[in-house]
Amino acid sequence: MVGADLSLAMVAAARQRFPPDRHPNLTFLAVDVETAGAIGGAAPHVGALPPLPLGDEPGPFAFADPARIHQVLTAAGFDHVSIEAHNVVLRPVEALDTVAEWLIELGPAGPPYRAARPYQQASARAGVVRLLERFRTPGAGVRLPAGIWLITAVTPTGQPALPAGDQTPRRPTFYRS
Repeated sequence: MVGADLSLAMVAAARQRFPPDRHPNLTFLAVDVETAGAIGGAAPHVGALPPLPLGDEPGPFAFADPARIHQVLTAAGFDHVSIEAHNVVLRPVEALDTVAEWLIELGPAGPPYRAARPYQQASARAGVVRLLERFRTPGAGVRLPAGIWLITAVTPTGQPALPAGDQTPRRPTFYRS
């Protein structure tokens, strides 16, 4: 069974209250508001969703735990792994119906959404839009809170890890609201 919450503190409290050694079939995950909204708003309209991945399984939460990210990068041969959490605000310029469809498509509701009939897809988008409306501020539009990791690591030679053929290190640009 999977428990999900938007708050890392609530997930930590749940993990402490139900430790894995005593509750091995219970997993708690921190999810972002977009994923939670897309799952909760779309699921009633498109049918059963696939089970959420657990632990090290691939999926939308595979890198939610910084310890897991560190383990994957060090196993791949990287040194000096640094992981910084950043809270950001996304301000989509597209209509909420379009944003809702993106969120559904990118998450676990995507496969059943694509298999659903057009009227079910429309209902699913409308369900997600209803959940996203609470993030609309008069005069400011929609502001979706999100979290990202800024991850840096170097190869054992001390060179930054860059895509093949790319020799230009770049720093990410953050837009703060």
